[in-house]
Amino acid sequence: MAAVLVIDDGPLIRDLVRDLLFEGHLGHVAETAEQALGWLDTETYDVVLTDISLPGRSGLELLGLIRLRQPETPIIVISDVSDRAYSQRLIDMGAFDYIVKPFQVADLKKSIDRAIEYHQSLKSSDSSSEKLPKLIIDGFGKTPGMEFRLHPNGKITYRHIINKPGKYPGFDSSWRVMSDKEREERIRMGGRVADWLKSLEQVGKQ
Repeated sequence: MAAVLVIDDGPLIRDLVRDLLFEGHLGHVAETAEQALGWLDTETYDVVLTDISLPGRSGLELLGLIRLRQPETPIIVISDVSDRAYSQRLIDMGAFDYIVKPFQVADLKKSIDRAIEYHQSLKSSDSSSEKLPKLIIDGFGKTPGMEFRLHPNGKITYRHIINKPGKYPGFDSSWRVMSDKEREERIRMGGRVADWLKSLEQVGKQ
């Protein structure tokens, strides 16, 4: 059973996701960012689905607030803005996926299923994190260390290693999912991270 939070001020999306997922799962709905934050303060979710256009605080602002409260929870953003650069910006900010209206129900369900599978794989790996292929890079000077992990579902997550709060202002220590574009860029840049990513690709081909 997965826990799902749906945030949309229109009943169409809320009812659609409720009919699609809530049978067999724990589900909550919210019409505003404020209502959603109330749920997020008391519940932990496997996936959050939010419209980008909300009354009051926007979905964009909510995205950042969710990342602070539940950094490992996948967030699927729904919007009627069909712009590649805009969607990539949201992915870079921590969104798990970006769905453009109008969308196919099958595509939405596939995205939600992937998000649930991803989050549950994170939870199941917590007790055996040492077994996950990973790379740790020590920090130096004003830059913190970094940790990269490969998860069973093929996703790569990474975070800054900050042992002393306040020592590295501007750096976020929460886990993030590495996008395909970022993975390609890190390989292009070379170095230890690139070598590690290439080694994973070789293993996957065997």
